[in-house]
Amino acid sequence: MLRSLLVLFLMFSIMPLSVSADKLKITRLTDGAVSVGGRSLKPGDVFDDSETIKWSKPTQQMEAKNTVTGAIYHFSARQFASKNGVATIKDFFMRINKASTRKAEGADLVFTVSPVSGNFPEKRIALVIANTNYTNISSLRNPMYDAEAMAESLGKLGFDVLEAYDCDYTDMTSALNSFAGKAKDYDVALFYYSGHGLQEDGRNYLIPVTANLEFKSELTRCLDAYDVLERVEATGVENRIVCLDACRDVKTSWTRSAAGGLTTMEGNPGTAVICSTRSGQVALDGETDNSPFTSAFVNALGEKGRGFSDMMSRVVKSTYEATNHRQCPIVNGTLLSDFVFNPLGETIRTIVATAARAPQAASASQSSVAQRTADAPVASRAAVSVPVVQCDVPGLKVGVSNAVRMGRNVFVDVLFVNEGEKAKTAGFVGKEPCAGYDEYMTCAWDDSGEEYQMERGRIIPHKGEDRIYQPIVLQPGVPVKVRLMIVDVPSGVASFPMLTMAFRDLMPYESYGQALIRVRNVNITTK
Repeated sequence: MLRSLLVLFLMFSIMPLSVSADKLKITRLTDGAVSVGGRSLKPGDVFDDSETIKWSKPTQQMEAKNTVTGAIYHFSARQFASKNGVATIKDFFMRINKASTRKAEGADLVFTVSPVSGNFPEKRIALVIANTNYTNISSLRNPMYDAEAMAESLGKLGFDVLEAYDCDYTDMTSALNSFAGKAKDYDVALFYYSGHGLQEDGRNYLIPVTANLEFKSELTRCLDAYDVLERVEATGVENRIVCLDACRDVKTSWTRSAAGGLTTMEGNPGTAVICSTRSGQVALDGETDNSPFTSAFVNALGEKGRGFSDMMSRVVKSTYEATNHRQCPIVNGTLLSDFVFNPLGETIRTIVATAARAPQAASASQSSVAQRTADAPVASRAAVSVPVVQCDVPGLKVGVSNAVRMGRNVFVDVLFVNEGEKAKTAGFVGKEPCAGYDEYMTCAWDDSGEEYQMERGRIIPHKGEDRIYQPIVLQPGVPVKVRLMIVDVPSGVASFPMLTMAFRDLMPYESYGQALIRVRNVNITTK
């Protein structure tokens, strides 16, 4: 009975916090003000998530922070338009989780016919999918901005464009079906995806925004990239392009040292498969809204008369240079005709490419922007990354410092702030089973995948009395600092790409149960 209650509690606890949260603060806004609840708002203003949003322009974009959880979300007029009937933030997240009574039949997408399609020698169509606001794993910053830049540019080059944003598995497959059905009447078909992706057992998977990834079996509810390839090729279209900017770093509970990014894919003659970086690597975010890869791609679309192969060579070179030689896109296969994206010299807006670096972690309670670090040498990675925390415990803010080496041991300071109204009694464990899940561990992994399990006696508190394994009390608003000691770390280890803490809320009757706090990109410095 207790196990059943715990499972039910966990099911409810992983629902997106934004559904119940009521206040959001605008942190970034394009195109002037936005109308929310009949008021004209600008950055810094706060609004209720149930208030109706009226966008000022079809291209307007907004970043908003949940004032309760600290989560950062990205929204836009195009994104809202793709979800027919959505006008509020609350309804947007209800739609994603299929709780909205306004859910339309089929995929949440919008189809825009290019007004200049008749100016080009081929009939062109594209499907653009972007998954940004993930509900159970780390959210991303770039996909929505990248997809909108791609859709806008392709529309100017005669592509009829289907756009789908923040899709669950059903929406992704439905969008693919709609695309495949329409594409049979076209000469060029392009599929573009930006969002989380991973490889497992030699196959690539595109991750829906509702994915949890606690069980390996959940991959059956992710979109297999080979299914995409087969559907696109089955259309019989002469020129087929599959572009995957999904080479992000996703850690799962069933394999903690798997290769990052995607594995190599090839299609039949007439199909070109583009991956934003090499097999086994993960892509970089950059310092702007657009990733270095998509920036290079969109900029290359603006160059008149370049054949496909020549243009993609330019994309590879530009991405490689913009990331200081840390990210190199791969193009497998080739088109059978001399296809030119921009034969007429149509004007495409230029995206300024900047050197890629790791995103700053504003707070641990926000849905952290996933770190897309390239497979660079350890010293190079340590120079650019900062810790990024994912914490799913309601009302708990967590901050993590970079690590400090003292001889053979490495120390990491963790600061906890209880932002709720009641005290929490909590603790960590070194390793334990979690009902229905794989074992949760307080553990660190280095770049080679070596594990450093912090067992009993290996973790000490910051000021010395009770060990962290004994319950600690987190009073509302009172910071509590804990120091983790990781022992016998070889001198050649310069960073921990992943550190996890098995959290236990010990409050009776109100227990959150077990949760795994994940920390990425912990650099090690020598004191």
